This record gives sequence, C-alpha cells and structure tokens, in this order.
Amino acid sequence: MAVSISRKVAASKETAPQSMHAILTMHPSHLRDYLNFARRTQSISKDGNANEGIKNHGQPRNHVAEGLILEHAERADTDFLVYTGNFCGYCRALKNLLNTKELTFTEYNFDEHPPEMRIAVVQATGHRTVPVVFDLRGEQTMFIGGFDETKRYLK
Repeated sequence: MAVSISRKVAASKETAPQSMHAILTMHPSHLRDYLNFARRTQSISKDGNANEGIKNHGQPRNHVAEGLILEHAERADTDFLVYTGNFCGYCRALKNLLNTKELTFTEYNFDEHPPEMRIAVVQATGHRTVPVVFDLRGEQTMFIGGFDETKRYLK
C-alpha cells in the first residue's frame, strides 16, 4: 500500500515543537517523552488532501515523526529514501534492486543513529521492520513499505 506524505506538514503549537531544529536538538529523554505522546500508528490510509500528511484513522497525527521523514526527503537529491539496519539481508537485496534498475537512493542506517529515529519512522509509517522505503520521484514523498512491497511497486 503506497501512502502519500505531504512535504508541507503544518504542525500546531499544541502538537509539535516550533521547528525541526528544536526537535533535532532536544535532549534524548525529552524527545522520547514527546514521541511517546503520540500513539503508535497501527494503520495508515491515503488521504485525498495533499497537505494533510499521514492519517491515522482518527488517532492524533505525529507531526514530529512525519517532520523527520520529510526533512530527510527534502535533503535527499535521489529517487528513493531508504531506512536500513546492519546485518539485514532484505536491505542488501533492496539496494541491489535499486542499483540494478539504476535508481538512486539516500540511506539512513538505524544502527548508526539514535534509537529515536527508528521510533519516529515506526510511528509515522507503522512499518516496524527494515528496510523502510519512500519514493521521492513525485511531487509528494510516497511511503512504499519494505523490500517485498518495493519489488512489486517497481515491476
């Protein structure tokens, strides 16, 4: 299931800090508390409004989690954004698949970043395993899923 995420997520004062810089510079314990404030996403539906971002079937949206992914997408000058882990056969297979199809990707390895990054990606997507793949080729960032979903998506 592909899900569009708006690159223009408007976070309110009540639900998110004022800037992504404030989020990225939070003390890890404060960031953990803030991320735990929003319930974990159980499922995601595609929303017709391009500025709405990820919908959580009536649950509060996690602007921090979405913002982190969207910031990574904005920084990437590639076709795909990929979150991976060490010792992951599916991650290696995904990178081989993208290279074979001559598609570029930006990789963030969860094992080389604070655990809060993984928590944020899980909260935004509901996808708990690696790899986690986003297509950046369109006007909006599109969540694809893992290796199997990406393989089907690229056929």
